[in-house]
Amino acid sequence: MGNGPIRKANDSEINKKTNKEINTCQNLEKDLGFELLKRNISGNTGFNCEYYKEAHFRRRINVRVRATNSESYGAYLKLLKEDPQEYEFLLDALTVNVSEFFRNPETFRIIEKEVIPSLVKNRSGLFIRSIRIWSAGCAAGEEAYSLAILLHRILKNDFNKYRIKIIGTDIDTQSLEKAKKKVFTMKTHLKILIQAQKNVIS
Repeated sequence: MGNGPIRKANDSEINKKTNKEINTCQNLEKDLGFELLKRNISGNTGFNCEYYKEAHFRRRINVRVRATNSESYGAYLKLLKEDPQEYEFLLDALTVNVSEFFRNPETFRIIEKEVIPSLVKNRSGLFIRSIRIWSAGCAAGEEAYSLAILLHRILKNDFNKYRIKIIGTDIDTQSLEKAKKKVFTMKTHLKILIQAQKNVIS
């Protein structure tokens, strides 16, 4: 902590900072370096920028542009080249890791009643019964583990008769590390029990 006295910013300083932020936002709207920045992000991270609507994508990009005091997309692109670690902060801003077990009940009802039974039926007569499922954008793994729970519920005693492989992928490596640990809160476990009792997923 510094030895100098703590001073409250006056109105002039606050207004100056606010005006600077407003000017930065206005300049970014007209910045032609946006498309070049998008191509750079896609090329260096594999993140598909086209999945976002442009206005939404700009808002998320601008969070990091302002946080790094970059005055343009070109300046931010230069920063990315000089400091590759900034890509990690950028991806955190771009990705929303909101997930939970059986997050969309209606979707999981269809998976349980139609999709999985169809998979099982198509493989029941094969010598090697193999079921492979890909959970893309799995965040901390809740979706992938939800699918595993459904498979176990449907197959019951026949579960071990199938070679089952569920692959979970996500662009956020930190989320994947959480998924690998298979550790979830007590609140999460209670929610699964409540859902089962209400037949939300059956």
